[in-house]
Amino acid sequence: RLEGIVGLLMIISIVIGIRSLSKNKFQRAAWVLFSGTAIVIFLASAIIIPKVERYTQGAAIDFFIQRQGEDCYVNTLGYYSYAQLFYVKKEKPVNQNSYDDQWLLTGNIDKPAYFVSKVDRIDKYKQYPELKELYRKNGFIFLKREVKK
Repeated sequence: RLEGIVGLLMIISIVIGIRSLSKNKFQRAAWVLFSGTAIVIFLASAIIIPKVERYTQGAAIDFFIQRQGEDCYVNTLGYYSYAQLFYVKKEKPVNQNSYDDQWLLTGNIDKPAYFVSKVDRIDKYKQYPELKELYRKNGFIFLKREVKK
């Protein structure tokens, strides 16, 4: 709803600015165009940009939040993100191997390891038979590797 107001405000600023220019009112045109653009940028950053994060990373962020409080490793595969560090809210790991993707994928892990990847990059990780697909959502694939018993 509010997104339309942002666009409408930009159109109104442009129309008033162009009319002012056509009447040789350059100072008024500059003021309208600059201030209108500043207000539009402010409103866009407050209204539209938070929704972009939700659309592009919402499924992954939900997955990370679900891992809060669980004794596990959480990492991304094939892309870089700090979202898991922020949303999982884990303490700094005691086991320094937890920073090594190869150890998490093939090593003797001491707790479950969860991975998030983008669906177009998963073929690279099919060589790891211990990775079990949990589900796919919004362009992401969610995987888990259990501790060997």
